Amino acid sequence: MVERVIELGREAGEAIAAADHLRREAKDNKATRIEAEQRASRLFERVKELETKLEMAEANLRTVLAAARGRGVTATPSDNEMEALLRILKTPAGGSAEEGAPEANGTEPAEEVAGE
Repeated sequence: MVERVIELGREAGEAIAAADHLRREAKDNKATRIEAEQRASRLFERVKELETKLEMAEANLRTVLAAARGRGVTATPSDNEMEALLRILKTPAGGSAEEGAPEANGTEPAEEVAGE
């Protein structure tokens, strides 16, 4: 009988220790989840901000190109060139450079500059 009480005491102690461990783990997981949610929220806001900037840049580019066409500039960009410029604007920074995309130093390739 005494042995059974001692054995039950050990089991109870192990169960309490396991419960404490699980409580700490759950608390750590909750903190990690909250941190991840906050980071995701910040990143979502940043994406919305960048999308807004992209839309503004596209609108500005269209306005500039339309104004250039309206002034009778001799080397006006074609619709294909306009689409290529918009595609370049939509390419994420650090993405693969497409043909005709600005070079790493932020300048356009020489042949495109000369053709404009």
